[in-house]
Amino acid sequence: MTNIGPNSRRLLDFWDKWDSNYDSFVDSFRDVFTDETIWWNTESLPEVKGLDEAIEKILQPSKDSPLGMECIRVEVLHITESANIVFHERIDHLLRADRSIILSTPIAGITEFDANGKITHWREYNDPTRLLAMMAETTAP
Repeated sequence: MTNIGPNSRRLLDFWDKWDSNYDSFVDSFRDVFTDETIWWNTESLPEVKGLDEAIEKILQPSKDSPLGMECIRVEVLHITESANIVFHERIDHLLRADRSIILSTPIAGITEFDANGKITHWREYNDPTRLLAMMAETTAP
């Protein structure tokens, strides 16, 4: 990891809070999202604006899905920042409540911060094919 500035540190702290339980996972978003934060997480998931939409359209459906995602352990491969923008490459390990891994998926992302250290725009690039296939298998009759 190189060029760890204040916004990279904020992002690393944010991800560290994901690896506990669902409530802590959601609370971590409260710390960095605003009502205006835009989160684009691949073409397969809806773009959301603000914390309430993030919970309703991405976080809660992940928990309520047949896979039962409880939290995520983030393995950071690279992170760097320039001004208010953080570039990152990581592997997200989606975990059940018993800590077993549902899926590990590589992600590249760009996160923009405002002067108050809040996320204004977050874009993630990954291939959700395996996750969607696993969800389809678990819901098949």
